[in-house]
Amino acid sequence: KRTAWFWDVWYAQSILKNLPNIKYIYCTNGDCMIDKPEGFKELPDILGDGDFMSGQSEPGRTIHTAEMFMKAEAFYKIFDYNLCSIHRVSYYKAL
Repeated sequence: KRTAWFWDVWYAQSILKNLPNIKYIYCTNGDCMIDKPEGFKELPDILGDGDFMSGQSEPGRTIHTAEMFMKAEAFYKIFDYNLCSIHRVSYYKAL
Protein backbone atom coordinates (compact mmCIF):
# COMPACT_ATOMS: atom_id res chain seq x y z
CA LYS A 1 0.00 0.00 0.00
CA ARG A 2 2.61 2.57 1.03
CA THR A 3 5.01 1.59 -1.72
CA ALA A 4 2.37 2.21 -4.40
CA TRP A 5 1.65 5.64 -2.88
CA PHE A 6 5.35 6.45 -2.94
CA TRP A 7 5.66 5.70 -6.66
CA ASP A 8 2.66 7.92 -7.42
CA VAL A 9 4.27 10.78 -5.51
CA TRP A 10 7.66 10.12 -7.07
CA TYR A 11 6.06 10.36 -10.53
CA ALA A 12 4.44 13.66 -9.52
CA GLN A 13 7.84 14.89 -8.34
CA SER A 14 9.36 14.19 -11.75
CA ILE A 15 6.75 16.50 -13.27
CA LEU A 16 6.99 19.19 -10.57
CA LYS A 17 10.78 19.45 -10.92
CA ASN A 18 10.16 20.83 -14.43
CA LEU A 19 7.93 23.62 -13.09
CA PRO A 20 10.31 25.98 -11.22
CA ASN A 21 7.56 28.51 -10.46
CA ILE A 22 5.98 26.09 -7.94
CA LYS A 23 7.38 27.01 -4.53
CA TYR A 24 5.12 24.95 -2.24
CA ILE A 25 3.63 21.48 -2.48
CA TYR A 26 0.57 20.11 -0.73
CA CYS A 27 0.45 16.33 -0.68
CA THR A 28 -2.49 14.32 0.64
CA ASN A 29 -3.59 10.69 0.53
CA GLY A 30 -6.45 9.81 -1.78
CA ASP A 31 -8.78 9.03 1.11
CA CYS A 32 -8.46 12.56 2.54
CA MET A 33 -11.22 14.75 1.18
CA ILE A 34 -11.32 18.54 1.16
CA ASP A 35 -14.78 19.88 0.45
CA LYS A 36 -13.99 23.54 1.02
CA PRO A 37 -10.25 24.20 0.85
CA GLU A 38 -10.38 27.36 2.92
CA GLY A 39 -7.17 28.77 4.34
CA PHE A 40 -4.74 27.47 1.71
CA LYS A 41 -3.44 30.98 1.05
CA GLU A 42 -2.40 31.25 4.70
CA LEU A 43 -0.35 28.02 4.72
CA PRO A 44 2.96 29.62 3.60
CA ASP A 45 2.65 32.13 6.46
CA ILE A 46 1.91 29.35 8.95
CA LEU A 47 4.88 27.37 7.63
CA GLY A 48 7.14 30.38 8.16
CA ASP A 49 10.83 29.44 8.25
CA GLY A 50 10.04 25.71 8.41
CA ASP A 51 10.47 23.35 5.50
CA PHE A 52 7.39 21.16 5.99
CA MET A 53 4.43 20.55 8.25
CA SER A 54 1.91 17.80 8.69
CA GLY A 55 -1.83 18.13 9.02
CA GLN A 56 -2.15 15.49 11.73
CA SER A 57 0.96 15.90 13.87
CA GLU A 58 1.05 15.38 17.61
CA PRO A 59 3.54 17.82 19.21
CA GLY A 60 6.58 15.95 20.48
CA ARG A 61 5.29 12.57 19.29
CA THR A 62 4.61 11.73 15.67
CA ILE A 63 4.40 13.29 12.23
CA HIS A 64 1.64 11.76 10.13
CA THR A 65 2.11 11.84 6.38
CA ALA A 66 -1.51 11.57 5.25
CA GLU A 67 -1.38 15.30 4.62
CA MET A 68 1.74 17.45 4.25
CA PHE A 69 2.51 20.98 3.14
CA MET A 70 6.12 21.75 2.30
CA LYS A 71 8.53 23.90 0.40
CA ALA A 72 9.30 22.39 -2.98
CA GLU A 73 12.99 21.87 -2.16
CA ALA A 74 12.10 19.98 1.03
CA PHE A 75 9.66 17.81 -0.94
CA TYR A 76 12.38 16.92 -3.45
CA LYS A 77 14.93 16.12 -0.75
CA ILE A 78 12.52 13.94 1.24
CA PHE A 79 11.41 11.87 -1.73
CA ASP A 80 14.91 11.60 -3.22
CA TYR A 81 16.08 10.25 0.15
CA ASN A 82 13.15 7.82 0.27
CA LEU A 83 13.92 6.65 -3.26
CA CYS A 84 17.51 5.88 -2.27
CA SER A 85 16.29 4.06 0.84
CA ILE A 86 13.79 1.94 -1.11
CA HIS A 87 16.40 1.14 -3.74
CA ARG A 88 18.92 0.06 -1.07
CA VAL A 89 16.38 -2.17 0.67
CA SER A 90 15.33 -3.75 -2.63
CA TYR A 91 18.96 -4.27 -3.62
CA TYR A 92 19.89 -5.94 -0.34
CA LYS A 93 16.79 -8.14 -0.32
CA ALA A 94 17.78 -9.38 -3.77
CA LEU A 95 21.21 -10.53 -2.55
